[in-house]
Amino acid sequence: MNLPPPPASPIVFFDGVCNLCDAFVRFALAQDTFGVFRFAPLQGDTARRLVPEHAVSLGAVVLLNTDGRVVVGAEAVAMFLCQQPRWTARLAGHLLNALPRFIANSAYAFVAKRRYTVFGRKSACRVPKENERARFLP
Repeated sequence: MNLPPPPASPIVFFDGVCNLCDAFVRFALAQDTFGVFRFAPLQGDTARRLVPEHAVSLGAVVLLNTDGRVVVGAEAVAMFLCQQPRWTARLAGHLLNALPRFIANSAYAFVAKRRYTVFGRKSACRVPKENERARFLP
């Protein structure tokens, strides 16, 4: 199998039509003050090329790290938080990592399954603001 090379920057993939996911992306942009992470919708070309199909089908936050490792759900959120410059975000990431994996994954899955019902959905993917465009991939 011919795998694509790992990205130069870690990429956070998100459900582009989910309001909760959009709120997470806004939060992530505010936390990532050094601009290390890139963002791409799971519905886009970048996800089709780089994210394994089973991860896309979960409809979860997916993080593709620079070492080529793909993590999903609660683990992806925790990994993102632990790599942030703000100590509060890192603390939240470490606390999430301290939870037993089955509890974190179960809670994540519970929310993810109901995200459209509770938070709603958009008719189209998020359009980045002018100052965010360089951080978004198709």
